[in-house]
Amino acid sequence: MSRGPRVPGAPEFQTKKIYLWRIKAEFTDKRQRRTKKFHDELSSDCRLTDPMLAFKVDVFYRLVDVAINQLELRFEGQRQVAQLFKFIFPDTMLHLSDAELETEARNLQTA
Repeated sequence: MSRGPRVPGAPEFQTKKIYLWRIKAEFTDKRQRRTKKFHDELSSDCRLTDPMLAFKVDVFYRLVDVAINQLELRFEGQRQVAQLFKFIFPDTMLHLSDAELETEARNLQTA
C-alpha cells in the first residue's frame, strides 16, 4: 500500500491517517471579511490570511495554552501539600532540631 501524497507541515503519522481515511488534506480558502480599522490599532492586529497559520494560532496554540494551564493548576495543589509536609522529608529532618520538628508538627496539627 502506498503512503499517499505528502501533506506539507504534517508529521508522518498524520499523513498516513489522512490518506487512509480519504480526507481532503487542504484548508478551504474563505473570503476575508472586512474589519474596521481604528486609530489605536497596532500593525500586528490583522487577520491571518494563510489557513494553515490561522489554524495554528486559533486551534493549536489555544489547545497548548489550555493544557499548560491545567497542568499548572493540578501541580499547584501538589506543591501546597509538599510544602505542608516538607518537615517530614528525610533531608529536612536531618537538618532540623527536635524543637523545630515539634514546632512544625504543631503547625501541621493546627493547619
